[in-house]
Amino acid sequence: MSVKKKISDFQIDSLEYTDLYLFGSSLISNDFGDIDIAIIYDKTKVGLEKIIEYRRKIQIQIFEIFNCDSDILLMSTEEEREMQFLMNAKNKKIKKNLHIEC
Repeated sequence: MSVKKKISDFQIDSLEYTDLYLFGSSLISNDFGDIDIAIIYDKTKVGLEKIIEYRRKIQIQIFEIFNCDSDILLMSTEEEREMQFLMNAKNKKIKKNLHIEC
């Protein structure tokens, strides 16, 4: 099973006011060095400390399930709009479980 399919089926614990996207080589190939994920968050609703903690929890989950490192990009909704990251990078939105507290 490809990582794209595994990630599509894998549900990451969610944090309110965030969206997660898979991008990079793991999305298009089975030959990759890590799993790339972008966390797009509303900085008016979620503090940087909480987002950093959330990123760390996801990194641990990814390593435990896929035995692979992850590179997780943090980007506010404003930054994403300015850079048009989602328009310019092939991506797939990741499903999230019900809300958890970090």
